[in-house]
Parts: sequence; structure tokens; C-alpha cells
Amino acid sequence: MKFPGAELFRGFSLFRHLKIVQICNTLCCRHFLIKKQNFCKMKIEPFVTVNCSTNQVEFPQSGDACAVFRANGVDLLHLRRTTLDSFPENRGLPEKLRKHIAGNNIAAEINSSNIIPFGCEYQIDRHWKVAGNLCELTTDIAALHGGKIKELFLEELFFPVKKDFSAEFLVFGEKSFRKTSAPGIAYDGNEPILMFRVISPEGKVEFYAGDDLWRHRCAEQIPGAESRHTVEINENGITCSRLIFHLPEDAEPEKRPWRFKSIFAIAPPEKTFCGKNQPQELSLSNCSASPAVHRELRSFVRKQKNNSSVLFRGDFPQ
Repeated sequence: MKFPGAELFRGFSLFRHLKIVQICNTLCCRHFLIKKQNFCKMKIEPFVTVNCSTNQVEFPQSGDACAVFRANGVDLLHLRRTTLDSFPENRGLPEKLRKHIAGNNIAAEINSSNIIPFGCEYQIDRHWKVAGNLCELTTDIAALHGGKIKELFLEELFFPVKKDFSAEFLVFGEKSFRKTSAPGIAYDGNEPILMFRVISPEGKVEFYAGDDLWRHRCAEQIPGAESRHTVEINENGITCSRLIFHLPEDAEPEKRPWRFKSIFAIAPPEKTFCGKNQPQELSLSNCSASPAVHRELRSFVRKQKNNSSVLFRGDFPQ
């Protein structure tokens, strides 16, 4: 049985529903515009730099590299950005890039954050500690909105050396460094590279994979997962790529963030050490990944004078 005005009531209800939807859409658009305006008002520096004696580290806001290491104004190492689930970080959006200088002016910290607005969205946070010719990096990677990571390429190392250089690297599980300088594929395997050292007429640069090696080798704990680490030398320089894991289609990835640590060191060529610029040396013999060695390194660097050079020598046990 229909009561009088039923059709009019249904029409009014439909009109009211459409009006509510229109209002909600308007509010969402306003919210998006407000967020966009606030984002545009945020001032993010195009890059920040940290200088120490003849060394310099530049941290760009965007581009292929997240850090560029220089000695005497010459590039020694480009640390390229990550790629997550085939989405490269260099196509993402910068959220933060800040520099904090210590009161004694011999140490600095740099914090950066980038968002990859594809897939489930991903966030990459980096925290740098720079003192003297040493740089310590902590990279935090997370999938947002309940997402999961199925493929993770960690930062790629690129050494822009052309000629008259020597390179050596240490692979996990091996007891001696592999030395190479010939063009071609110098390494292609599933074990990570722990250390990399390149010496050229322009200077020296070293990379150390940090003390969280189980994360670098996590693919071994996941059935069907693959990892791949390569070293390639060509006319442009040396490229070291690091695929931490690639999961098969039927795999169920962990819903968790990932943290990786790295240490870098740069120095000008030997010929620049002369007279009063002779480097202060520190010899180490304990485990290079131990907290005791990290404290000794920080203490030694902080005691150095401004514009001084530091040289580390070590005979680390297995």
C-alpha cells in the first residue's frame, strides 16, 4: 500500500543523498587543495653539503643520487637511490631534507625522507652522521597503508673512475679481497659485498656494509626468494648493484619495515698529505662491527683539529 507523497519522499531522499555526496566530494577536494598548498609552502633545500678539509659530501633533494662524495672537488662516489617493487625512488616526492651541525663544528647529521607515490606507497628515511672523512648511514624503508615489499634494490654504488685506478672488494664468506680493474663483470652472485675500496689519482673511497648482515642475506631465509649482487666495470666507472630480495609470485612477504646501515670513508690522494697536513693515524684490531670500535672511532675523530686529515689502519679478525 502506498501512502500519499511516497514518490515525492523517495525523490527527496535521493536528492538529499546526492547532495550529501556532493558536499563530501567538495570537502575532500578542499582537503586535497589545502594539503597541496601546505606542501607547496614547505621549503626543502635543493641540496645540503658538509665540508671537512678537502672533502665534501653533497646530499641532493632529488635526482639519481642521494649522496655524492668528493675529494678536492672531484667526485669519488655516487650513492644512487633505491628501487622498490620496480618503482624507482628518483621518481618520488621529497618530504624532508635537513642538516644539523654540532656545536664543535666537526660533526653533522642529515635527515631526509622521500615518498614513492606508486603502488601501496613507500617511504625511505635516511639518517646520516658525518665526522671528518667518515659517514655513517642508516636507511629505513617501509611500505605504507598496510602494503608489503616483494622486491628491494638497496642503494647502488657508482664510482666514476676512468683510468689508473685499483679496486678491491670483499664478498661475504671469503677471506681475502678480490682485486679488479679490467672492464667487464667482476662479480655476479647471491652473497653480499661487505667492503669495497677504490683508489685513484683523484682520491680514495671505501664502503662497508655495516653490522646487520642478516638483513643483506634475508633471501636465504625465504623459500623461493632470490638475491643478486653484481660489480661491473666499463668506460664510465664501476657500478655495484644490490638486489636484497625478489620474492616469487606465490610468496607471502612480511609486513615489516627494513633497516640497513652502511659506513663510508673518503680521502684525497696521498700526494696531498705533506708537511703539517700529515694525517693522524689510528690503528684498530678489534671487530670492526663492534660498538667498542665505533666509540673509539667517534672519540678519535672528535679530538682532531679543524681541517685535519685522518687515516685509519686495521687488522680485523674474522
